[in-house]
Amino acid sequence: MTIRNLPDYVDGGGRRQVWRPPYRARKAQLLGMVVKADRTAIDTLLDRDLNAPAGGAVEYRCAHRNIIVMLADIVEMRSTDPLDSQRGFLAERELSIWCLAADRNAGERLVCYLPYIFTDSGQTVSTGREVYGYPKELGFFDGGFPDVFTPAGATTKINALAIEKFGCAAKAVPRTMVSITRKAGPGSPPVPAEGTPREEVLRNLFPGDFSIDDDRGFEVNPKPPPSATITVGGAPPPARPAPPPPYVRPVIELRRSSPLNADPDTLATQLAQSPTLVFLKQFRDICCPTKACYQAIIESTIPINPAGATFVPLDPALFSLTVSNYDSQPIATELDGMEVRAGASPHVIVGCRAGVGPGR
Repeated sequence: MTIRNLPDYVDGGGRRQVWRPPYRARKAQLLGMVVKADRTAIDTLLDRDLNAPAGGAVEYRCAHRNIIVMLADIVEMRSTDPLDSQRGFLAERELSIWCLAADRNAGERLVCYLPYIFTDSGQTVSTGREVYGYPKELGFFDGGFPDVFTPAGATTKINALAIEKFGCAAKAVPRTMVSITRKAGPGSPPVPAEGTPREEVLRNLFPGDFSIDDDRGFEVNPKPPPSATITVGGAPPPARPAPPPPYVRPVIELRRSSPLNADPDTLATQLAQSPTLVFLKQFRDICCPTKACYQAIIESTIPINPAGATFVPLDPALFSLTVSNYDSQPIATELDGMEVRAGASPHVIVGCRAGVGPGR
């Protein structure tokens, strides 16, 4: 369908909560902790959530094993549409997990995939999911962010409705998704870096070469299955989508990963100047609940205006991050690729660059 023959969106009742895009966030404070995840686990996420639904038309691969656990306190979020911008704005707090991926079908450019997002605003849950496909869930945040990290021993928790173990008698109750603690200890004091270039910040967050794993066996793994298409009863079946261009693969080298085409500085600059997010936007069908009545891979760029922004590095030795794991939100398992032992839901990540998973 083209824009000319799309039906008008009905702005009535609760649907007025979904403001018209694009949107602008102002007066935001961000706190990001970088942790090491498992490349194969991230590749599995990308295959399940993006590559397989597209039937092979796209191929996103893990570009770096470091992920960012990001806390955001946004004072002003509003629509920039001429009409909806007059309706006001809202504040929100948000926890998100960022994974770097390479778009193999478009010159290995970098994109960001966010498999988990929790926000304390119901309106941004509706807007994010309906417009772009953000996997947003309603979360409950402790107060005081970011000042809560000033005194030693302070902890902040982000909770959401969760089911620890699936079962017909299991009830969803608020459970901790992530907790961050500022530990007691000397550490080294953070040194403010006024006007630090965004490219330099990203080089610090993602050291070393950006690369993709080449040890999964391209010739062995089957192509992703095609997406299902639902048609009106009695209508002829839709034509199969055109196959993607044939992949040209070099001989797999006997090493764990291969570098991406661009050098790290170029990739960091690209990511800082025009970060692109990728989503699976879908709506469950009412008649066939295992199918999607709408499904698409959506990309959206985020223009950043760094005017007045400052960057303050944190001492990794003073912070610990605990990521929980439940049947309803298997965050640690999906990022680490490890099965979680019974009764061992919390995964403790000590510092900003430590591993994820039990026993590490």
